[in-house]
Amino acid sequence: MIQIKKLLLIMGLSVGLAGCGVQQYNSHYGYRIKPTTKQQKAKHLVECATLAANKVPVSTQVGVTPRYTSPVYCNTYGNVSSFGSVNASTNCTGGNTIGGNAYSYDANAELRIEIQDQCMAEKGYLTTSFPIPICKSEQIPAGYVNPRTILQKPIRGSCVIEGNNHYSGAVVLLPEDQLVPNEN
Repeated sequence: MIQIKKLLLIMGLSVGLAGCGVQQYNSHYGYRIKPTTKQQKAKHLVECATLAANKVPVSTQVGVTPRYTSPVYCNTYGNVSSFGSVNASTNCTGGNTIGGNAYSYDANAELRIEIQDQCMAEKGYLTTSFPIPICKSEQIPAGYVNPRTILQKPIRGSCVIEGNNHYSGAVVLLPEDQLVPNEN
């Protein structure tokens, strides 16, 4: 009886959780206390990325993934006839090699990001101390985001409208501006 109750509880939790979507967050939203437009922030991002690229050149390194070859196993089976002839066959498996793939990476990528972040900090940008949920389309007023949109300091209940690429920049949507408030 206890097993059935546990099973029903697990099934109920599974069904309950199945309807829950995974909320995505932006944990590193950059903003300024001084009012800034989306266009100004994009300009600052490009300036800082250019500065970082000039200070820290690309250092392409090449590596190879570990390589493994499985052992070969063979089985011989068959029979010998009464006249002495042998009817046998051998079946072998294994000998497959995986890995050994070449790849490349930029050993200076993290340093370049650090330089870019320092540059943005020097321009007065701060990073949020709490994750901000990404806005759902039904929360965003039509025409809210444009190059002249003023970037707000995020507060609890805000959500983030992600940019299309790194330099278009994200925009915070304050709770009072959301068509549908956050559930958090």
